[in-house]
Amino acid sequence: MSEHSPVTERILGILAEVGRGTPKKVGGDNVSIRCPFHEDNNPSFCMNVSNGLFICYGCDVTGNFKKFLTMLGYSSAQIALHYGVTLKNLAANAPPPKDLSRPEVVMEANRHIDNDLLGLFHFCPEALLEEGFTMETLQKFGVGVDKQHSRITFPLRDIEGHLVGISGRAMLIDQEPRYKVYKEEYRTWGLPPYETDKANLLWNAHTMFDKLQREDGRPRVVIVEGFKAVMWIAQAGIPNVVGLMTKRMSKAQEWILNRMGAEFVLMLDNDHAGIQGTIKVTETFYKSGARLRVVLYDGDQPTDVPLDELPELIDSAPTYSELAS
Repeated sequence: MSEHSPVTERILGILAEVGRGTPKKVGGDNVSIRCPFHEDNNPSFCMNVSNGLFICYGCDVTGNFKKFLTMLGYSSAQIALHYGVTLKNLAANAPPPKDLSRPEVVMEANRHIDNDLLGLFHFCPEALLEEGFTMETLQKFGVGVDKQHSRITFPLRDIEGHLVGISGRAMLIDQEPRYKVYKEEYRTWGLPPYETDKANLLWNAHTMFDKLQREDGRPRVVIVEGFKAVMWIAQAGIPNVVGLMTKRMSKAQEWILNRMGAEFVLMLDNDHAGIQGTIKVTETFYKSGARLRVVLYDGDQPTDVPLDELPELIDSAPTYSELAS
Protein backbone atom coordinates (compact mmCIF):
# COMPACT_ATOMS: atom_id res chain seq x y z
CA MET A 1 0.00 0.00 0.00
CA SER A 2 1.44 3.34 -1.01
CA GLU A 3 1.16 5.51 2.06
CA HIS A 4 2.05 8.64 0.07
CA SER A 5 -0.45 8.21 -2.77
CA PRO A 6 -2.99 11.07 -2.73
CA VAL A 7 -5.66 8.69 -4.01
CA THR A 8 -4.96 6.19 -1.23
CA GLU A 9 -4.89 8.89 1.43
CA ARG A 10 -8.21 10.27 0.22
CA ILE A 11 -9.87 6.86 0.32
CA LEU A 12 -8.47 6.12 3.77
CA GLY A 13 -9.85 9.46 4.99
CA ILE A 14 -13.36 8.61 3.78
CA LEU A 15 -13.17 5.12 5.27
CA ALA A 16 -12.00 6.47 8.63
CA GLU A 17 -14.93 8.87 8.72
CA VAL A 18 -17.69 6.44 7.79
CA GLY A 19 -16.14 3.47 9.61
CA ARG A 20 -15.81 5.30 12.94
CA GLY A 21 -12.12 4.61 13.38
CA THR A 22 -8.78 4.18 11.67
CA PRO A 23 -8.93 1.59 8.86
CA LYS A 24 -7.00 -1.57 9.73
CA LYS A 25 -4.66 -3.10 7.19
CA VAL A 26 -5.60 -6.76 6.65
CA GLY A 27 -3.23 -7.83 3.90
CA GLY A 28 -1.85 -6.32 0.71
CA ASP A 29 -3.76 -3.17 -0.20
CA ASN A 30 -6.85 -4.29 1.72
CA VAL A 31 -8.17 -2.49 4.80
CA SER A 32 -11.13 -3.21 7.05
CA ILE A 33 -13.57 -0.92 8.87
CA ARG A 34 -16.92 -1.18 10.59
CA CYS A 35 -19.46 -1.38 7.81
CA PRO A 36 -21.32 1.92 7.25
CA PHE A 37 -24.32 0.08 5.81
CA HIS A 38 -25.38 -2.09 8.74
CA GLU A 39 -24.95 -2.29 12.53
CA ASP A 40 -21.44 -3.69 12.67
CA ASN A 41 -19.81 -4.39 16.03
CA ASN A 42 -16.77 -6.01 14.43
CA PRO A 43 -14.97 -4.67 11.34
CA SER A 44 -16.50 -6.76 8.54
CA PHE A 45 -16.23 -4.30 5.64
CA CYS A 46 -13.10 -4.63 3.47
CA MET A 47 -11.87 -2.43 0.61
CA ASN A 48 -8.84 -2.60 -1.63
CA VAL A 49 -7.52 0.97 -1.63
CA SER A 50 -5.65 0.43 -4.90
CA ASN A 51 -8.68 -0.41 -7.00
CA GLY A 52 -11.65 0.54 -4.80
CA LEU A 53 -13.33 -2.86 -4.85
CA PHE A 54 -15.14 -3.68 -1.60
CA ILE A 55 -17.11 -6.37 0.16
CA CYS A 56 -18.84 -6.65 3.52
CA TYR A 57 -18.83 -10.12 5.04
CA GLY A 58 -21.62 -9.08 7.37
CA CYS A 59 -24.36 -7.62 5.15
CA ASP A 60 -23.14 -9.01 1.80
CA VAL A 61 -22.78 -5.68 -0.07
CA THR A 62 -20.09 -5.60 -2.73
CA GLY A 63 -19.01 -3.37 -5.59
CA ASN A 64 -16.59 -0.69 -6.74
CA PHE A 65 -15.73 2.72 -5.30
CA LYS A 66 -18.34 4.53 -7.38
CA LYS A 67 -21.05 2.28 -5.99
CA PHE A 68 -19.63 2.85 -2.49
CA LEU A 69 -19.99 6.62 -2.88
CA THR A 70 -23.49 6.23 -4.30
CA MET A 71 -24.53 4.10 -1.32
CA LEU A 72 -23.20 6.83 0.98
CA GLY A 73 -25.61 9.28 -0.67
CA TYR A 74 -23.40 11.10 -3.18
CA SER A 75 -25.12 12.16 -6.40
CA SER A 76 -23.67 11.38 -9.84
CA ALA A 77 -22.76 15.05 -10.22
CA GLN A 78 -20.95 15.16 -6.87
CA ILE A 79 -19.04 11.98 -7.69
CA ALA A 80 -17.97 13.29 -11.10
CA LEU A 81 -16.96 16.68 -9.68
CA HIS A 82 -15.11 15.60 -6.56
CA TYR A 83 -13.96 12.03 -7.34
CA GLY A 84 -13.51 11.89 -11.11
CA VAL A 85 -9.71 11.71 -10.93
CA THR A 86 -9.85 9.21 -8.07
CA LEU A 87 -12.16 6.89 -10.04
CA LYS A 88 -9.91 7.12 -13.09
CA ASN A 89 -6.87 6.08 -11.04
CA LEU A 90 -8.76 3.22 -9.40
CA ALA A 91 -10.06 1.95 -12.74
CA ALA A 92 -6.48 1.71 -14.02
CA ASN A 93 -5.64 -0.64 -11.12
CA ALA A 94 -8.79 -2.77 -11.33
CA PRO A 95 -8.22 -6.45 -12.19
CA PRO A 96 -9.72 -7.78 -15.43
CA PRO A 97 -13.03 -9.60 -14.96
CA LYS A 98 -12.82 -13.36 -14.52
CA ASP A 99 -14.49 -15.73 -16.97
CA LEU A 100 -16.62 -17.58 -14.45
CA SER A 101 -17.75 -20.10 -17.06
CA ARG A 102 -14.30 -21.70 -16.89
CA PRO A 103 -13.89 -24.02 -13.87
CA GLU A 104 -10.11 -23.63 -13.93
CA VAL A 105 -10.63 -19.89 -13.38
CA VAL A 106 -13.22 -20.31 -10.63
CA MET A 107 -11.26 -23.03 -8.85
CA GLU A 108 -7.93 -21.24 -8.57
CA ALA A 109 -5.58 -23.51 -6.68
CA ASN A 110 -4.40 -22.77 -3.16
CA ARG A 111 -0.89 -23.80 -2.19
CA HIS A 112 -0.63 -27.25 -0.64
CA ILE A 113 0.83 -27.45 2.87
CA ASP A 114 2.56 -30.48 4.34
CA ASN A 115 -0.07 -32.36 6.34
CA ASP A 116 2.55 -33.03 9.05
CA LEU A 117 2.06 -29.43 10.20
CA LEU A 118 -1.14 -30.55 11.93
CA GLY A 119 0.98 -32.64 14.31
CA LEU A 120 2.02 -29.40 16.02
CA PHE A 121 -1.60 -28.84 17.07
CA HIS A 122 -2.27 -32.33 18.41
CA PHE A 123 -3.87 -31.13 21.63
CA CYS A 124 -7.48 -31.37 22.77
CA PRO A 125 -9.52 -28.13 22.75
CA GLU A 126 -11.17 -28.50 26.14
CA ALA A 127 -13.53 -25.59 25.46
CA LEU A 128 -15.22 -27.51 22.63
CA LEU A 129 -15.64 -30.59 24.83
CA GLU A 130 -17.43 -28.34 27.31
CA GLU A 131 -19.73 -27.16 24.51
CA GLY A 132 -20.86 -30.73 23.89
CA PHE A 133 -18.56 -31.94 21.12
CA THR A 134 -17.16 -35.44 21.55
CA MET A 135 -13.50 -36.36 21.32
CA GLU A 136 -14.39 -38.57 18.34
CA THR A 137 -15.91 -35.61 16.47
CA LEU A 138 -12.93 -33.34 17.15
CA GLN A 139 -10.48 -36.01 16.00
CA LYS A 140 -12.53 -36.77 12.89
CA PHE A 141 -12.34 -33.14 11.77
CA GLY A 142 -8.71 -32.69 12.76
CA VAL A 143 -9.41 -29.94 15.29
CA GLY A 144 -6.47 -29.04 17.51
CA VAL A 145 -4.80 -26.31 19.56
CA ASP A 146 -2.08 -23.88 18.50
CA LYS A 147 -0.46 -23.05 21.84
CA GLN A 148 1.93 -20.48 20.35
CA HIS A 149 -0.93 -18.29 19.12
CA SER A 150 -3.60 -19.35 21.66
CA ARG A 151 -6.03 -20.54 19.02
CA ILE A 152 -8.16 -23.62 18.34
CA THR A 153 -7.16 -24.82 14.88
CA PHE A 154 -9.33 -26.03 12.01
CA PRO A 155 -7.59 -27.48 8.92
CA LEU A 156 -8.67 -26.03 5.57
CA ARG A 157 -8.73 -28.55 2.72
CA ASP A 158 -9.59 -28.34 -0.98
CA ILE A 159 -12.08 -30.73 -2.59
CA GLU A 160 -9.27 -33.26 -3.16
CA GLY A 161 -8.41 -33.28 0.53
CA HIS A 162 -5.10 -31.41 0.31
CA LEU A 163 -4.26 -29.22 3.31
CA VAL A 164 -4.22 -25.62 2.01
CA GLY A 165 -4.48 -23.56 5.18
CA ILE A 166 -5.23 -23.26 8.88
CA SER A 167 -8.00 -21.27 10.50
CA GLY A 168 -7.64 -20.35 14.17
CA ARG A 169 -10.35 -19.50 16.69
CA ALA A 170 -9.34 -17.24 19.57
CA MET A 171 -9.01 -18.90 22.98
CA LEU A 172 -8.55 -15.70 25.00
CA ILE A 173 -11.46 -13.44 25.99
CA ASP A 174 -10.26 -10.21 24.36
CA GLN A 175 -8.36 -11.83 21.49
CA GLU A 176 -9.12 -10.39 18.06
CA PRO A 177 -10.14 -11.36 15.51
CA ARG A 178 -12.32 -14.14 16.82
CA TYR A 179 -11.56 -16.29 13.78
CA LYS A 180 -8.69 -15.79 11.35
CA VAL A 181 -7.12 -17.65 8.46
CA TYR A 182 -3.41 -17.98 9.13
CA LYS A 183 -0.92 -16.01 7.03
CA GLU A 184 2.10 -14.66 8.90
CA GLU A 185 1.71 -17.35 11.57
CA TYR A 186 3.48 -19.90 9.36
CA ARG A 187 6.76 -18.10 10.05
CA THR A 188 6.58 -19.58 13.56
CA TRP A 189 7.29 -23.01 12.06
CA GLY A 190 9.88 -21.90 9.52
CA LEU A 191 7.45 -21.66 6.60
CA PRO A 192 6.90 -18.66 4.31
CA PRO A 193 3.76 -16.59 4.94
CA TYR A 194 0.80 -17.58 2.81
CA GLU A 195 -2.76 -16.30 2.48
CA THR A 196 -5.34 -19.01 1.78
CA ASP A 197 -8.32 -17.99 -0.37
CA LYS A 198 -11.14 -19.60 1.60
CA ALA A 199 -13.67 -18.41 -1.00
CA ASN A 200 -12.48 -21.37 -3.12
CA LEU A 201 -13.16 -23.85 -0.31
CA LEU A 202 -16.13 -25.55 1.31
CA TRP A 203 -15.27 -26.96 4.69
CA ASN A 204 -15.71 -30.76 4.75
CA ALA A 205 -16.55 -30.95 1.02
CA HIS A 206 -13.52 -33.18 0.40
CA THR A 207 -15.17 -36.01 2.34
CA MET A 208 -18.11 -36.26 -0.09
CA PHE A 209 -17.39 -34.47 -3.39
CA ASP A 210 -16.40 -37.49 -5.51
CA LYS A 211 -18.82 -39.83 -3.74
CA LEU A 212 -21.87 -37.62 -4.35
CA GLN A 213 -21.03 -37.21 -8.03
CA ARG A 214 -21.14 -41.00 -8.43
CA GLU A 215 -24.29 -41.66 -6.36
CA ASP A 216 -27.57 -42.55 -8.02
CA GLY A 217 -30.64 -40.53 -7.16
CA ARG A 218 -30.40 -37.17 -5.45
CA PRO A 219 -28.36 -37.12 -2.22
CA ARG A 220 -28.84 -34.39 0.37
CA VAL A 221 -26.24 -31.89 1.51
CA VAL A 222 -26.70 -29.52 4.45
CA ILE A 223 -25.10 -26.07 4.07
CA VAL A 224 -24.12 -24.11 7.18
CA GLU A 225 -21.77 -21.23 7.96
CA GLY A 226 -19.00 -22.29 10.31
CA PHE A 227 -16.84 -25.09 11.59
CA LYS A 228 -18.80 -25.75 14.76
CA ALA A 229 -22.11 -25.99 12.89
CA VAL A 230 -20.61 -28.56 10.50
CA MET A 231 -19.30 -30.68 13.36
CA TRP A 232 -22.52 -30.39 15.37
CA ILE A 233 -24.71 -31.60 12.51
CA ALA A 234 -22.27 -34.39 11.69
CA GLN A 235 -22.30 -35.43 15.35
CA ALA A 236 -26.09 -35.70 15.05
CA GLY A 237 -25.59 -38.42 12.44
CA ILE A 238 -25.88 -36.31 9.28
CA PRO A 239 -22.53 -36.71 7.45
CA ASN A 240 -23.12 -34.71 4.27
CA VAL A 241 -22.68 -31.20 5.64
CA VAL A 242 -20.45 -28.37 4.42
CA GLY A 243 -19.48 -24.96 5.79
CA LEU A 244 -19.26 -21.75 3.76
CA MET A 245 -16.93 -20.23 6.41
CA THR A 246 -18.78 -16.97 5.81
CA LYS A 247 -22.37 -15.83 5.31
CA ARG A 248 -21.72 -15.16 1.62
CA MET A 249 -21.56 -18.00 -0.94
CA SER A 250 -18.80 -17.43 -3.49
CA LYS A 251 -18.91 -18.38 -7.17
CA ALA A 252 -16.36 -21.13 -6.52
CA GLN A 253 -18.48 -22.57 -3.71
CA GLU A 254 -21.56 -22.42 -5.93
CA TRP A 255 -19.60 -24.28 -8.63
CA ILE A 256 -18.60 -27.03 -6.18
CA LEU A 257 -22.11 -27.46 -4.82
CA ASN A 258 -23.80 -27.58 -8.22
CA ARG A 259 -21.50 -30.39 -9.30
CA MET A 260 -22.51 -32.50 -6.32
CA GLY A 261 -25.91 -32.97 -7.95
CA ALA A 262 -27.60 -32.86 -4.56
CA GLU A 263 -30.68 -31.48 -2.88
CA PHE A 264 -29.51 -28.75 -0.53
CA VAL A 265 -30.71 -27.91 2.95
CA LEU A 266 -29.70 -24.45 4.12
CA MET A 267 -29.17 -23.74 7.83
CA LEU A 268 -27.28 -20.49 8.28
CA ASP A 269 -27.16 -18.48 11.50
CA ASN A 270 -30.28 -16.66 12.67
CA ASP A 271 -28.69 -13.21 12.92
CA HIS A 272 -29.35 -10.38 10.46
CA ALA A 273 -26.39 -11.21 8.24
CA GLY A 274 -27.27 -14.91 8.25
CA ILE A 275 -30.83 -14.18 7.19
CA GLN A 276 -29.57 -11.93 4.38
CA GLY A 277 -27.17 -14.70 3.37
CA THR A 278 -30.03 -17.19 3.30
CA ILE A 279 -31.98 -14.92 0.96
CA LYS A 280 -28.98 -14.56 -1.36
CA VAL A 281 -28.26 -18.30 -1.47
CA THR A 282 -31.90 -19.22 -2.09
CA GLU A 283 -32.10 -16.70 -4.94
CA THR A 284 -28.93 -18.13 -6.48
CA PHE A 285 -30.11 -21.74 -6.30
CA TYR A 286 -33.58 -20.81 -7.52
CA LYS A 287 -32.08 -19.28 -10.67
CA SER A 288 -29.89 -22.34 -11.28
CA GLY A 289 -32.78 -24.77 -10.78
CA ALA A 290 -31.17 -26.55 -7.81
CA ARG A 291 -33.50 -28.08 -5.22
CA LEU A 292 -33.30 -26.27 -1.91
CA ARG A 293 -34.86 -26.52 1.54
CA VAL A 294 -34.42 -24.00 4.34
CA VAL A 295 -34.34 -25.03 8.01
CA LEU A 296 -36.42 -22.86 10.37
CA TYR A 297 -35.19 -23.18 13.94
CA ASP A 298 -35.05 -21.48 17.33
CA GLY A 299 -31.72 -20.17 18.56
CA ASP A 300 -28.93 -18.08 17.12
CA GLN A 301 -26.88 -20.89 15.56
CA PRO A 302 -27.34 -24.57 14.62
CA THR A 303 -25.31 -25.51 17.71
CA ASP A 304 -28.20 -24.15 19.83
CA VAL A 305 -30.43 -26.99 18.57
CA PRO A 306 -30.24 -30.21 20.64
CA LEU A 307 -28.56 -33.05 18.76
CA ASP A 308 -31.56 -35.36 18.99
CA GLU A 309 -33.81 -32.73 17.35
CA LEU A 310 -31.61 -31.99 14.35
CA PRO A 311 -32.44 -35.00 12.10
CA GLU A 312 -36.21 -34.40 12.22
CA LEU A 313 -35.75 -30.64 11.87
CA ILE A 314 -33.66 -31.10 8.73
CA ASP A 315 -35.96 -33.81 7.31
CA SER A 316 -38.99 -31.53 7.66
CA ALA A 317 -37.36 -28.37 6.29
CA PRO A 318 -39.71 -26.60 3.84
CA THR A 319 -38.73 -25.99 0.23
CA TYR A 320 -38.01 -22.53 -1.09
CA SER A 321 -41.33 -22.60 -2.95
CA GLU A 322 -43.22 -23.45 0.23
CA LEU A 323 -41.57 -20.57 2.06
CA ALA A 324 -42.35 -18.13 -0.75
CA SER A 325 -46.03 -19.10 -0.95
